[in-house]
Amino acid sequence: MDPPSTAISEAPSNASSKIIVCGLNPALQKRLTLQSEKSLIEGNVHRIESMSEGVGGKGQDVAVALVKSCGLLPCHLKLLQFVGSTDDSTSTRFLELLADKLNAQSVDENNNGGPVCTIRSDGKLRTCTTILSRNGLEATELVEPSCEVNEEGFKRLMKCQEDSSHVGAICVMGSMPPGCPTDAYARLIRSTLEKNPNALCLIDSLVGLEQIFEVLQSHSSSTDKSVLKINLAELRNLIISKGNQRASEMIANINIENDISLISAEEVETLSKAFVYAFGGMSRIGVGNLLLTNGRYPANIVNLQAIDNDKKSIHCKSISIDVPELCGKNKALFPIGAGDAVAAGTLLAWHYLDSSRTKENSEKKLNLSILDFDTCLMHALDKTSTSTHPLQRAFEFGLACGSASCLIEENSEFLKDDVLSFLR
Repeated sequence: MDPPSTAISEAPSNASSKIIVCGLNPALQKRLTLQSEKSLIEGNVHRIESMSEGVGGKGQDVAVALVKSCGLLPCHLKLLQFVGSTDDSTSTRFLELLADKLNAQSVDENNNGGPVCTIRSDGKLRTCTTILSRNGLEATELVEPSCEVNEEGFKRLMKCQEDSSHVGAICVMGSMPPGCPTDAYARLIRSTLEKNPNALCLIDSLVGLEQIFEVLQSHSSSTDKSVLKINLAELRNLIISKGNQRASEMIANINIENDISLISAEEVETLSKAFVYAFGGMSRIGVGNLLLTNGRYPANIVNLQAIDNDKKSIHCKSISIDVPELCGKNKALFPIGAGDAVAAGTLLAWHYLDSSRTKENSEKKLNLSILDFDTCLMHALDKTSTSTHPLQRAFEFGLACGSASCLIEENSEFLKDDVLSFLR
């Protein structure tokens, strides 16, 4: 069952601040729940107890979490996406579901002035199918290929993004459909920062990182306002894929079994340093912080700093953050989309706290209408320790959102009361 909407109905006063979400590769999400609590067994017949469909795609998960669960007013959101052709029934169904989640009348291509910029392409929108055991502890995902995007379609997407004003934050989420240029995310970020040099940037994608880092480095104020969110297993694999001998040797003895393992603070810092070396040093890294997730184990926020003029020597300061415990909830868990809920909560809270810190007083802050979202969540952020860095406080909030989303079947959605209970 869908959690109740927490959206605020009042229109914001004065200029609003938008969050741009780049979710270029959406999907229609289907969920099949097995009668058995066991996982799939190859070659066996499996009977389905229930079936549902919803919105899929990492960027779409973030948008839904922001609006439906955090109560962000749709006027503060601009989601960028490609879908299939006008003849594609899968795309039509997906857009209907997304419009409902975002409290929008329509999110099709003819309504790109709203919270979503949709660009049609030839072909059929992909479907992602999640097969769940009855207790939710075992999940298998089947992901169809995406339809190809043409050059004209990408130009229209760029034009839609360039028309967005008063942007306070941008995030890039996940993969891109075939046909997109490899530097598509870098172009979208550059276009945003040229008009909004103080905008925050959250990267939750491994596509085109070199080009993204180059853009962020060219904007001197952007490295402190940019983060890479990645889980530890992905980070290790990314380091190895770069082929840097020094970096690979540094992490040779760090094993992350089954994608998630408890590792030490020293190993976290070693992985972070190896990441910097793998990309050629701090002069080639465009982010000042890493947000490292590790499933149910503690997450880490790592601050990256060069300690010499040539930026070859690196200092890493990591802070471990406990993830809310879910084992005692005695409920089925639904982890699909939890990482996207972390990204949504982190970006929303970071934008709110960072903007609040730059204002002279709370009265001026409210008059400027930085962001309008659920007041209970807003007050919870206001009550957190002011001695803690805004990004750390934001990541703690995001992790609470991610844990809460595991209690709701729909991707990335959560109840605000669960988030508030985790923050106490």
